[in-house]
Amino acid sequence: MGVILTDEQARYYFQDGFPPEEYAARRALIFDAIGAESHALLQGESIQRGPHFRQASDFLYCCGVEITGAMLLMSGADRKTTLYLPHRPADKHPDEVGLGAEDGEIVQAFTGVDEVCGTEALAGHLGAASTVFIPHTPAEGLCLTRWTALGNHRRMAEVLASPAWMTPLPVPTVDRTDKRWKSSAFWRGDVWPPTNYQIAGGLAAYGHADLAADISDKTIANAIKNGINEHYDSISGKPLGVQDYCMSSTLVTMMLDGLAQKHKMKLRDKRPAP
Repeated sequence: MGVILTDEQARYYFQDGFPPEEYAARRALIFDAIGAESHALLQGESIQRGPHFRQASDFLYCCGVEITGAMLLMSGADRKTTLYLPHRPADKHPDEVGLGAEDGEIVQAFTGVDEVCGTEALAGHLGAASTVFIPHTPAEGLCLTRWTALGNHRRMAEVLASPAWMTPLPVPTVDRTDKRWKSSAFWRGDVWPPTNYQIAGGLAAYGHADLAADISDKTIANAIKNGINEHYDSISGKPLGVQDYCMSSTLVTMMLDGLAQKHKMKLRDKRPAP
């Protein structure tokens, strides 16, 4: 249940540098960019790092909300902005835990968003979305600027391309210089398709498409040769663990997402012609 706060009391929970109209104008530029057939989704910081909470810069720019675990969905079709917040316990005052979904009217007044819902509603609202734009660069947070993060990804690409990590079947769960490394050891030198999918996706998002494709194509080729399994030996490619393991369906996702260059796959459109 929401609490009753005076304007002066409510203002404490928001930055006072910009009025709701300013945030609405910023979101209007996003609506113009994504078009009427798409959605844009922004995620706020999910945890507090350090003594003070520091909201992700992009999220703060679009709505001014400094609440942990918040999400923002912008629908191009109706140019509607929905803010999703965690629930505030009924026995807690905002002074104790901050504002929550129950305080929607207060949040709307200071941010200009069209609707405030609990975070559990997001999945249902996304069900009707055909295209969703999300940021591919890391959020600027406490002690981390975007430029620092971009420098980190270049260094990461260099490391992953080095002999220590580029095994015949990349990417091992620890590098070959680690004393614990063994090509078939469980999380100590073996290779897992799901982690390779995450690594390749991250590399591609930051402009390292060739390295991402090399990892993806080698992972897929090995599965074609040795079968789909839970994990693999990073030297021989020998299958390990459970055969036809569910998480290894990411081998298909690598192709559907266009991460591989030698192996391609597209969904067949079975919809009847209009």
